Formats: sequence, structure tokens, C-alpha cells
Amino acid sequence: MRQYARNILIYLVALLAIIAFIALFANSLEIYDSVRDSWVAYKVKAYLGEENIYKGTIIPIFGFVLPLLISVVLIVESFKKSWSGNLKVINTALAIILFLCVLCVLLTKELFLSANNLGESVDIRNGAGPIVSAVSSMCGAILLLFATWLPFKSDIKFIDR
Repeated sequence: MRQYARNILIYLVALLAIIAFIALFANSLEIYDSVRDSWVAYKVKAYLGEENIYKGTIIPIFGFVLPLLISVVLIVESFKKSWSGNLKVINTALAIILFLCVLCVLLTKELFLSANNLGESVDIRNGAGPIVSAVSSMCGAILLLFATWLPFKSDIKFIDR
């Protein structure tokens, strides 16, 4: 079982990256309701914007879509024997990209406020979507670095057809 531990960790990273993508469809922003003294979902299209109402910011979308592409690369990686010599470089680059995705996703609120020139006049915070995506991308990046650089007893076993 130890020989497949690295592959299992890499598949777990791919699953976390897919969860980070699915979080794109969750609520992006929450606004403070002083009447009810609670945070409620802010029904605004923060990423693409609404015509003549709000401007959207496209940068956070990269933080959601790149993990999906990374998960595809990680799954394909387990089937390609020709990549075995470059796995440490590939996986380290993918982990760095996942860390950058965390930054892009967590900037959703700030980018939305600056694109619409709202400044600090509106009490907004990131909703469930950016938070779930950031946590799963961060965990995936750490796990990918762990699976790549921690010495296991044997190398990754590739799946043969």
C-alpha cells in the first residue's frame, strides 16, 4: 500500500482542486444587514458584473478555473510514464499556481469594491464561495508539496493500460 500512497495523495489534491472550482457557483459576497444584525448573501454577480449596475472583476475567476485545469493535469500525470523524470518540477509548479489561486480568490471583495468605486462605504465580506475555494486550494497545494517532496519508500507507480 505504501507504493500507492503518493498517487492517493495526488488524487486527493485533484479532488480538492475540483472542490475549489465548484465553489465558483456558491455565494461570492455577503453584506452586513444592520437591521437584523447579521450577514446576508449579497445577490450580485461579482465576477462578470451586471449591465449598467455593477462592474465585475475577471481576476478571481482565474483562481477558480485554474484548480480545475490543475486537477486534469494531475490525473493525466498518473497515466503518463514519460513525465516521470519531471514530476517534482511539474508538481512544484502546480502547487505554486494553487497558492496564487488562493490569493486571486481572496481578493474578490477588494477587487469588486475597487472596480465599482465603493471604497469602504459598503460593509462587505467574502462569501462561502471564495472561502471554500481558498481553503481547498491551500490544502491541495500543501498536500501536493507534501506528496512531491516527502521521501516515500518507492516512486509513484503509474497505471498501465
